[in-house]
Amino acid sequence: MAKGFEQPKMSGLNSSSKRFNWKPWAAALAIAGVFAVFFWLNASLPRLAIFWIFGLALGFILQRSRFCFVSAISNSFLFRDTRLLEGILGGLFIATIGFAFIMYQISPHPTDNNIPFAAIVSPFGWHLALGGLLFGCGMMLGGGCIVGNLHRIGEGSLSAVVAFLGILLGMGALQFTWPWWWQNYIGTLSPVWLPAKIGWWGAIILTLLVITVLFVIVRRVKAKMPVVVSHHAQNTRLSTKFINISRAIFCKAWPLALGGIVLGIVNVLLFRVADRPLTVTGETMSWAQGLFTLVQLPPPAFDSVPGT
Repeated sequence: MAKGFEQPKMSGLNSSSKRFNWKPWAAALAIAGVFAVFFWLNASLPRLAIFWIFGLALGFILQRSRFCFVSAISNSFLFRDTRLLEGILGGLFIATIGFAFIMYQISPHPTDNNIPFAAIVSPFGWHLALGGLLFGCGMMLGGGCIVGNLHRIGEGSLSAVVAFLGILLGMGALQFTWPWWWQNYIGTLSPVWLPAKIGWWGAIILTLLVITVLFVIVRRVKAKMPVVVSHHAQNTRLSTKFINISRAIFCKAWPLALGGIVLGIVNVLLFRVADRPLTVTGETMSWAQGLFTLVQLPPPAFDSVPGT
């Protein structure tokens, strides 16, 4: 093409036709919806409003820190990556202290006959080891634990939806067979509550000691992780600092240890405010019951299970 017939540059048009950034508006709308639901619930069901806020906070923490109890174990064996397991142990350490303080106020003189219901102390027997083994195998095949599949569903994972449907079917099968298990075996066993056996100080020290020993073992077998050095230029402007903090909270993955610690603190606060700790299995069982009732297959009535 001749030089005199060259097409003019469209730089001005390109600069003025920037794509609309909808994410801040969507975030503002979501936050407004959260507060609207909270005030609506608080007007008639204040306790449910508390669970609404804590549920959102716990879900946010679990998703940002990629929390999954099965991944914590499997990653340690498969990839020698123990960061998630360290975060769980850190959360258990904090939760042990917080829960012990709250439970001491409820039952300062613990015995086997005055175990608070909120303590969720289950009967002790070989069924726990068998159930843990079956649960672990199932979750490995399903790609994660119940918590991991829940926050993956929120991210749009279809495989997590399939896995969670399998969990609901398994929970339904448990409810149909639970009366037999409870009457013939589990209901005949006694729960083991450490404060009733060795006192509060003994139970706290023993539990923290076991967690500490496990943490030391995990740290010793931990594979060396590469150190990532950031080469981004530092900018001290207030607006840039605010943007960096916002991205660290809402966009980037949290440090796994931080996720475990924050999760432990929030769980203790929930126990303090609502007299109930974080329970996932019990609520999943309720969903399974509702699902089977919806298809005209209501499970039989059964005795209360700790944690439900």
